[in-house]
Formats: sequence, C-alpha cells, structure tokens
Amino acid sequence: MLRVLILKQMQNFSYEELEFHLADSTTYRAFCRLGIVVAGPSKSTM
Repeated sequence: MLRVLILKQMQNFSYEELEFHLADSTTYRAFCRLGIVVAGPSKSTM
C-alpha cells in the first residue's frame, strides 16, 4: 500500500485516476507489486 501512495503523490493522481492507472498499466502494477492477475485496489479501499 505504501508504494501505491507513493505513486499517487509522485504522479499527482486523484484516487479515481490512481485506480484506473493501476488497472491499466503493467508498469505501475509492477512497481506496486500487485501482480498481473490480481485485481488492483478500488478507490474506496485506498
């Protein structure tokens, strides 16, 4: 979760934008160590 919050601050994303980019980008998912198959966290979870 810490990496997700770091990504949010670095890219200045809203929680909704962050949810979209984590679902869409394999690079962001790799940085946050989420895996390819596992669904990313929703904006309400973050």
